[in-house]
Amino acid sequence: MVIKKIIFIVIILGLCFSDADAQHFTNRKTALQALERAENGLGNPLSEEHDEVKYVDLLKAICLSDVLSENDKFRAQLLLEQAIKNHVGEKAADIVYVTPDDSTHHLHESKAPRVMVFFNDPDCESCAIVKQRMDTCTFLRRMVAAKQLEIVGINTLDNEAQWRATTFPDFIINGWNKNQDIANHDTYLLPTLPLFYLLDSDKKVLLKNEASLNKVLNYLHMESSKKVESAGETR
Repeated sequence: MVIKKIIFIVIILGLCFSDADAQHFTNRKTALQALERAENGLGNPLSEEHDEVKYVDLLKAICLSDVLSENDKFRAQLLLEQAIKNHVGEKAADIVYVTPDDSTHHLHESKAPRVMVFFNDPDCESCAIVKQRMDTCTFLRRMVAAKQLEIVGINTLDNEAQWRATTFPDFIINGWNKNQDIANHDTYLLPTLPLFYLLDSDKKVLLKNEASLNKVLNYLHMESSKKVESAGETR
């Protein structure tokens, strides 16, 4: 029943491949090796191979392969059901968060052209290191000051005192998912911390589950350079 439900979700979302794609794997061994690569490489934010688009594409091919049994496909189908949440190019789920002044906000209410969501944990040493790097990043400060970017830190843990004791750079919003909908309803699946999401003005996902601040900065730098080049061509 679970397998049939997942296959139905895949089809209804238009995630089917052509027959040629489904025949990509020559035998069961190569298909299972591809599944291992998908899970440990493409779908792993800590891997150099991490690529959410390729991850979903590979899982789809595995799910539709005719060299695997339904039992073989079960793991891939579960991973795919998770991976298509907040997929690149799709609108991200809204996040309700509160700030230290006790006001309530919605991620979807942001008017900024780009929104960087910084999922973090006060006890996470890597989160503290990344936050310090962001604090000293003049590029991010300039983008926020120019209202081209909004950075929202999101703490998903159910510990208000710990969240309130956490400090953030003045240009980053310190948010707490007080209603715990992320944890309780899996609106975002966070395999590690810290993690970044980058959204456009329509809250569509540009980058997902990105653990590398460098990759986020590179993406923003490339966009900024293209805008400068485009502006120069129109003069």
